[in-house]
Amino acid sequence: MSGGAHIVFRKSPAQNIFNAVSSDLTVPTDALASYPNPNDASYNTVPEFFHVFYNGVYTIDAGVAYENNGYYRLFANINGTWHSGPLAKATGTKTLKSWFSAEGTNRYIVTQFGSVVDKAPISTTMYNSLNKGSQIYREMVIASNAKSTIPANAYYKNAKFANTTLTNVNGTYVALDSKSTCVLNKLDPNVSQSTFDTYCKGVNTPSGTTFVSDTSSASFNQKDSNFAV
Repeated sequence: MSGGAHIVFRKSPAQNIFNAVSSDLTVPTDALASYPNPNDASYNTVPEFFHVFYNGVYTIDAGVAYENNGYYRLFANINGTWHSGPLAKATGTKTLKSWFSAEGTNRYIVTQFGSVVDKAPISTTMYNSLNKGSQIYREMVIASNAKSTIPANAYYKNAKFANTTLTNVNGTYVALDSKSTCVLNKLDPNVSQSTFDTYCKGVNTPSGTTFVSDTSSASFNQKDSNFAV
C-alpha cells in the first residue's frame, strides 16, 4: 500500500508486548477492486483488511487484499516490500491470524485466513526484533498505490472486524477492547477529502464488555450515488 484511506484504524493500547494476533473478519457483502493495468500493480486501488506489527523500527502488514469475484489474496507488506501469497475464496466470517515462526535457520511472518496459510520470509534481525514485542493495529483500508487515479472504481460494503485476541510475549492473551485507540477515515497524502467519496463511513461498536468490533463501508467512486453503509 503506497497510500489510500484507512477507514478504521485501531491500535492496541499497550506498546511492544505482543507477537501474535487473531481476529474474526466478516468479509464485505459486496466489493470491487480496480486493477487497470495487469502488468503494473502501482495502478491498483484495492480494499484490504489486515493486522500490523509495529515496534518503532520495523513494520509488517499481514492480511488479505480483495481480488474480485469473491477471492482474497493473502499478503505481507514487510517494511515496504510486498509479499504476495495464495488466493482464498471467502464469504461470511473467517478467522484471520498472524504470528512469527522459526523453522531451522528460516524466519517467517505467517498468516492464516480460514484454512489457507501463507509464510512470508523475513530476516532474522527483523524476526528477533518484532517477535520480542510489538504494538498491533487492526485496519480496514482502501489502498491506493503510487500511480492509481482517484476517484477509482473500488469499494467495499459491510466489512467487520471482531473478537481480536492479542498474544502477549509472556504467553497470556489480551482482548482488543474499547480502550484501544480508534481513528476513522485517516487519509494518506495522496488522497484528499474532496476526492475521497462522501459515502464512506467507519463505525466502531463495543461487543459486550470485552471485545470491540468495527464495521465499515467505503467507496472511491464518487459517481456511486446509491452506495449505502
